Amino acid sequence: MKIWILYVCTGKYDVFWEEFYSTSEQYFLPDLEKHYFVFTDAEKIFGEENNIQIHRVHQENLGWPNNTMKRFHIFLSQEKALLSMDYLVFFNANMKFLTSISEEEFLPTWSEKYIAVQHPGFYDKPRRKFSYENRLSSQAYIPPNEGSIYVQWALQWGVTTWFLDACLTMTDAIDIDTKNGIVAQWHDESHWNRFLVWRTDIKILSPSYAYPEDWALPFPEKIRMLDKSKFFSIGNVRKYSLVQETKERLYRFLKKHWLL
Repeated sequence: MKIWILYVCTGKYDVFWEEFYSTSEQYFLPDLEKHYFVFTDAEKIFGEENNIQIHRVHQENLGWPNNTMKRFHIFLSQEKALLSMDYLVFFNANMKFLTSISEEEFLPTWSEKYIAVQHPGFYDKPRRKFSYENRLSSQAYIPPNEGSIYVQWALQWGVTTWFLDACLTMTDAIDIDTKNGIVAQWHDESHWNRFLVWRTDIKILSPSYAYPEDWALPFPEKIRMLDKSKFFSIGNVRKYSLVQETKERLYRFLKKHWLL
């Protein structure tokens, strides 16, 4: 059984890669063949010279919020290569494995096509508190009478062909929103919740697998989501990304109209 681990670390986010990779090799499904597709603008990443199963793919920093909104587009850019594996799994950049994770506890059963993780901020909240997209104009909209579990965007898993189909469905929805000038409330997380809301072929993992650093939850901590603010200023990263995006849009406009 072969697994592609999808990992995006553009800009300052490459600071998380070494610890993610090292702990994944130690703890995550250690008996299976794992390959890493690392989408990054870094010229070099830890381990790539010693492990041929690390595949660094150049990916421009798309800025905020496109680094997250365009995540499914990024995956589909390597669709042919990804089809060589049995499963695809995406982990957010700031995740760290803390304990052994076995096939029995993690892998889906024969009737399950996808794995998602329950959001640690909503596991004990009533449906009315969920942060589903509530605008009818968005393709990520979920009506008030739908949905019973709110899932986190930091971990997404699927049988390869089904996962890629999900990516295609969500990129189409995001493209429609973009064309209409809409950004879903929680970006790709909103679209992931929309995609899963009616499905019954899903395995839902507990918040143990997306446990925020320094939180106190009634679950064993298996995968920690590191506090990004301990590594860099999130506000500055987003502000810089927005400035860069504005500059690039202006450049494209001027070039299109022969003003450059």
